[in-house]
Amino acid sequence: MKETKKAMQDKGIRWHDDLEVDIPHARVRRGGKQLALSDLTARLFFVLADKSPAPVSAAQLSALVWDGAFVSDETIAQRVKLLRQALDDNARSPRYVETVRGQGYRLVPPTPPKNPTYKKPFFIAIFAVALAGLVMVAVFRNEQAGPREALPPAGEADQAVILAQAHRYLSGHRPDGVDAAIGLYRRALETWPGNTRARIGLSFALSTRATKISDSKADVREAEALARAAIADAPADGNAWHALGYALDGQGRVDDALSAYLRAHELAPGERSAASSAAYLLAIRGRYYDALKLEVTVLGGRDQSRYADLQIAEALDLLGYPEVASRWHEKALMLNPGDPMVTGGAIMSALRRGGIGRAEQLYGTLQSDAISTPKVRKLHGYILLARGDLTAAAQAFEEGYMHTAILELQGGGTAAGTLPQADDVTWPGQYFDEACVFAARGETEKALNSLGQAIDLGWRDAGQMAFMPCLDHVRATPPYEALMKRISKDIAFQRELVESDKGLRHTLGFDSAGG
Repeated sequence: MKETKKAMQDKGIRWHDDLEVDIPHARVRRGGKQLALSDLTARLFFVLADKSPAPVSAAQLSALVWDGAFVSDETIAQRVKLLRQALDDNARSPRYVETVRGQGYRLVPPTPPKNPTYKKPFFIAIFAVALAGLVMVAVFRNEQAGPREALPPAGEADQAVILAQAHRYLSGHRPDGVDAAIGLYRRALETWPGNTRARIGLSFALSTRATKISDSKADVREAEALARAAIADAPADGNAWHALGYALDGQGRVDDALSAYLRAHELAPGERSAASSAAYLLAIRGRYYDALKLEVTVLGGRDQSRYADLQIAEALDLLGYPEVASRWHEKALMLNPGDPMVTGGAIMSALRRGGIGRAEQLYGTLQSDAISTPKVRKLHGYILLARGDLTAAAQAFEEGYMHTAILELQGGGTAAGTLPQADDVTWPGQYFDEACVFAARGETEKALNSLGQAIDLGWRDAGQMAFMPCLDHVRATPPYEALMKRISKDIAFQRELVESDKGLRHTLGFDSAGG
């Protein structure tokens, strides 16, 4: 005797239009014939089926289908498209999978059985079936994708969804997204105090806002405290050490940050971004060969640092390989269109070569939300300085050493004196900016001393020194020429190391560039 839909539903089988969805056994049939769905497509289908009729957000899909790994909205949309194709569905007039604007996707509600009886035992049975369904989905995923942990309890599932969404917001490095990520991480810590993942995530988000957007000192100090708290709870957590390195990096504490990054890479060698961050600081120290060697070991793959290509381009540019550097800059721009950091690196490269028009063209590609941030306004300030427009440049910098230097050049600066400098700051760029202020004031000896400190700490950007108007009077002095010779000598040695390493040159594309 053929089973009724009511009896089948009692066994955990639902009907979505003409689809017979057997959640306990992770099977879907149409007309008695089982449909073949590939691994990820099947996982997507049964997540939607389990949540139906509610829509499932991109963050939830990221957590439940891709196990919390970051996936773009486009990747999710493509997987939904594959599911629709497998079901012979149409996105414009869907029978099975609907797009719910602003909320995600859902499987059309199951068809209710005829003449249901709403008695207490019925609800108990349905609850048991639903629970069994969740267990079977977990079994299905394990069988199809190898050993995995069981589905987490509801509280942990909510936690995973919130943290995955925060990660998605943060990964775009957009100002509004970073702020949204910070809000979600704070909410997670309020709900689950002491959660290590939330602490680390909030630390990263605060450091990102400080270093990429706002220059906020308070953010990086809080980020350091969070990272240290995470390390206290989990001393062998590579991500916690990476977060600490990022926070120290944002405070200009180069050597401490470098040590933390290298410790993170040691604890989690598969996490490439910590090694890439260490490579960046090696370049800041003027150790370009070591930076390039480390960077190329972690190139490629989904978890490659978004700034790896940019950092390679910067090192090659400062070493005097413009053709090869340009190729890496173009690759970085292609993979990260509109990213302020990537575009900013290309702008500074153009200014070093006297390409003010190219710099302005690149600046014009940035979106309005990026242009409004302090970091990007300062970037525009350098373009204006190269043009000689001091008034507009002063407005762009707003505050800080460079703002003070411009005011001094215009005759409206402060009284001469020692500028504030934190004892633990070992960032060469800060001493360079200090030199600009002293030079603009006419305090040549102090300016040269600050330039010497910057070079001691790794400053090698002779190209930027050439277009800064604050250094005009200092350039004609013999001590300045001696400093330039120091830079040239150090660059020549780094080039010698690169020239001796055929494998590195091949990886970097010297063969195709003829360099």
